[in-house]
Amino acid sequence: MEVIHINDSNDSKKMVTVRKKIKEGKDVFVLVYMVNCGACDIVHPEWNKIKQEAQAQKANDLLDNPNIVLVDMNEKLLQHPSNSFIKEETIIGFPTVLFLGKNQRDELKASLPNAKTLVEWIQKKSSREKNSSSFQKGGRKTKKRRLQKGKKTKRGGKWTLKYKRSINCRRPRGFSQRQHCKYGRKE
Repeated sequence: MEVIHINDSNDSKKMVTVRKKIKEGKDVFVLVYMVNCGACDIVHPEWNKIKQEAQAQKANDLLDNPNIVLVDMNEKLLQHPSNSFIKEETIIGFPTVLFLGKNQRDELKASLPNAKTLVEWIQKKSSREKNSSSFQKGGRKTKKRRLQKGKKTKRGGKWTLKYKRSINCRRPRGFSQRQHCKYGRKE
């Protein structure tokens, strides 16, 4: 695990290094924080405790993994010319924790994560990258229903009474409403 701190605009070499790490296919986790922001002042020390928390959890796969890079950067550097790995539009609020893989981008949804939550999220994201070959790629996963013998599956639902009463049988709209007016209407 490699840790990179980007604090001021003189760190453009570090930004270029981060961009190269993303292109190499390494898992880059970025904390974008704002100076004098209350929530950022809570999360930033937790971000710095990730290494100690990983040691406490005995997460050697995280500590010994050279493909994991932790980056923390100031929000003022989002407009810097050498920053091309994070678009300013993707940052909605501060602090923001991002996962930047070669083909993936994701954001941590926890509002004020602690070090334990951050370590678990990093483990989950970095292990997903390794095991991606076992996942089926592409397409939409559908739920397969098994038909029981002698039973039909019902498609669509019942019309509510309110909807039935709202149908104007003098001027039905569509085939279903015409059929309802012709055969199904009970007055």
